[in-house]
Amino acid sequence: MPSLGTINEAPRLVELPPKPEWFDDALADIERLNGVPLFKCVDGQRELMWRNGEMQIKHFLQTDDQACFARIERQYYLRKNAKTGEYHEYLTAAQAAADKTLHLFLLIEPRISVEVRMVGKPCWIIETYIPPEDIPRKVWDELRWQKYTKDGKEQFFDVFGEYPSEGKYIHCLDIVGDDGEAIEPNRRVIDSLKQRLWEYQKDTRALEQRIKDDMERERLFNEKQAAQMVDNFYQARGIAAYSQFHNVAVSKPVMIDLSLGAPLSNNN
Repeated sequence: MPSLGTINEAPRLVELPPKPEWFDDALADIERLNGVPLFKCVDGQRELMWRNGEMQIKHFLQTDDQACFARIERQYYLRKNAKTGEYHEYLTAAQAAADKTLHLFLLIEPRISVEVRMVGKPCWIIETYIPPEDIPRKVWDELRWQKYTKDGKEQFFDVFGEYPSEGKYIHCLDIVGDDGEAIEPNRRVIDSLKQRLWEYQKDTRALEQRIKDDMERERLFNEKQAAQMVDNFYQARGIAAYSQFHNVAVSKPVMIDLSLGAPLSNNN
C-alpha cells in the first residue's frame, strides 16, 4: 500500500473539485463584520495556523480523535571537508560527485532525514469570522502558554500565539457530499450558510458556544500534541517508548493515504 510521502517528496495532496469564480464573492456578500466577510472558503489541506510554537495545518484530519500524521523521508548526500571538518550537503549523489572544491573527501555519505507532518482535510472548508470583541482575552492569555516535560525538565511552548486583535476565522463546515468526499462549492452551500446565519442571529448563545467549543477543542488537541512533539523526536531516532531518555508516553502517528481515504497500518 502506498504511503503519503516518499523520498524527496512532500505529502501527496488531493486535487479538489474546482471552486467557481463567483463563489468567494457570493460568500463575502452574505454578511460582513467590521468590514470583514463573515465567511470564507479555504483548502483544508493547505490552510495553516499557529499551534504549539509553529505554523501547523489548521483543519487536521482525525481518526478516533487523534490527528493524522504522515512520515516524510528526504534523502540527501554529504561530503566532508578535510580542512574545516564541515560537511557539504547535496540533493543527489551526482551533485556530490561533481563538486571539485578543494579538501573534500571523495567519500559520499548518503543520509535520510525523517519528518512527521500533520495531514489536512482533503476538501474545501467554510470558516466563520469571530471579531476580537467576541474572543475573551483573559481566557486566551491563560491558555496561550502550556508546558510539557522533556528530559525530566518542564518546558513551555506557545500554543495559540499572539492574541488575534483583528479577530480570527474558525471552522464552520466541510464542503463534502453524502459519501464524505470533497465536492465543488455550490449555491446550496451559500443557501445553507444564509440559513445558519439567520438561526445564529436569533440566538446569540449559539455563537458564544461555538467559540467555547472551538477553544476547548484546540486545548484538548494541544495536550496530545505536546506529547507528540517529543514522541516524534524519539521515534525518528529509533528510541523506544518509556525509555530512560524521556518520560512521555509514545503514541505512534496515524498514517493516512489520502488517495485511498483509509488509515494505513502502523506496520506498513
